[in-house]
Amino acid sequence: MEVFLGTVEKIDREEGRMTLRMIGGAEEASGEASADENESAQGSVTVEIAPERLPRHLQPGDTIRIWGDYMGRDAGVIRADTVRSGMRGGRRGDPTGVRGRLGRGRPGGRMGGRGPGRR
Repeated sequence: MEVFLGTVEKIDREEGRMTLRMIGGAEEASGEASADENESAQGSVTVEIAPERLPRHLQPGDTIRIWGDYMGRDAGVIRADTVRSGMRGGRRGDPTGVRGRLGRGRPGGRMGGRGPGRR
């Protein structure tokens, strides 16, 4: 199973399909793909997923991560198992959650207090 990042272009909730404009690609991240493969990774793909697994708040323009695999030899369709958007509690600025986790456990709250390198 691979992780894909993209921007939603269209959604059909009843059919469990959406069109996703890919951002980067697994091949690009590893540096193993040729220029032609990277161009296709940057294009649009169709994502198929069980309709009940689509987040309710998802709409065109949202940036999402999906976990899934390409169907057969057709690189234009991905069968997804999980879809996650960066929106949690109405916040959109931390799609991966890393920024929110950085400040946990530090004295003084989020990103405050004395962490490594502070005196």
